[in-house]
Parts: sequence; structure tokens; C-alpha cells
Amino acid sequence: MNRIERSKIGRKSRAAGKAFEKKVRTNLESRGFLVVRNDNDVKEENGVLKFKQAKASWNPFTKRPNSISTGFPDFLVVNHTNVFFVESKMSKYLDAEEKKKVEWIRNNLGLEVVVAYKKKRGVI
Repeated sequence: MNRIERSKIGRKSRAAGKAFEKKVRTNLESRGFLVVRNDNDVKEENGVLKFKQAKASWNPFTKRPNSISTGFPDFLVVNHTNVFFVESKMSKYLDAEEKKKVEWIRNNLGLEVVVAYKKKRGVI
């Protein structure tokens, strides 16, 4: 597979991921939740994890940011009784780094992280 084919696959994957995030957000809002985009991320500074503003990286060739909202988890969800985070994943599994971040959020912020994933086509 050459570079151009991989580029096309990556473009389709990013578009599908964005569409799925949008679908998750509309699903939560239709169920009566207040959904806020999370622009913060769990970052390591001097060996210590902190919850800080996520930075967008710059692409010098296109002269645009690579990704604008790169926070983890994706959404902060609020209803009358509880507050929690939602991470939308096309597959339902978190990688090792994401699991470490989830554990830090549970221990230090006291909030749960829910993973929204596709059970089958069209169902979240």
C-alpha cells in the first residue's frame, strides 16, 4: 500500500470518527443531558500527570492546525444528579495510555469515564 492510499484511508477514518462523535453527542442531548466539548487532556509534566488545556499541533504544509479539539475524554456530560465524561470510540477498547488517563481521572477528579461505542450498525 503506497502513501497516497494510506492518506485516503486516514482521511476516511478521521471523517468517520468525527461523524461518530457527532452522533454520540446528539444521542446524549436527545436523552436530556447537557453535553460540553472537553478541550482538556491529561498530560504528563515532570513525571506528574495533570489535567490541562490540550494543545493543537500545527501543520506547516497546509498552514492549518492538525486537530483543534484533541481533549481526552471527548465530552463532559451533566444531568440533574451526576457529572461524568464520555469518550467516543469506533471500537470499544481503550489503549494503554488512555486507560492510564482514565485511572488518573477517577482517582484525582472523582468522575467516571463512559466509553460510547457502536454495538452494531446505527446503534450506540
